[in-house]
Amino acid sequence: FQSGVLAIYGLIITYLLSSKVNDNDLTEIDGYRNLASGLVSGTASLCSGVGIGLLTQVQCGPFPSPLPPPTSTNNSGDPSEPLLESSPPAYSREKYVTLVLVLIFLEAAAFYGFVVALCAMS
Repeated sequence: FQSGVLAIYGLIITYLLSSKVNDNDLTEIDGYRNLASGLVSGTASLCSGVGIGLLTQVQCGPFPSPLPPPTSTNNSGDPSEPLLESSPPAYSREKYVTLVLVLIFLEAAAFYGFVVALCAMS
């Protein structure tokens, strides 16, 4: 859900920049201002998205493989018996609250870049 919001920030900046570019009285300073606002918004959203992805991977583990689980010798010694997949880790309330707060702060960093880009365009 949050990565979709990051894309919306980029779409809003893109729409505002494309409406400004159609003006014939665009000076060089205005062009650099538009470039800076696009770069600020894009870089902030990129950094926030990478942070969200890394945090999710660390907390929830990597995505499951589409391949079947490997077979190996278990304690019983039967090599044809597949290994049991581990159950997802149980999260405590404190870990969950920490995860949500970090995700909120990462989203706030992208929103800050969005606001800075809006201020740079004006």
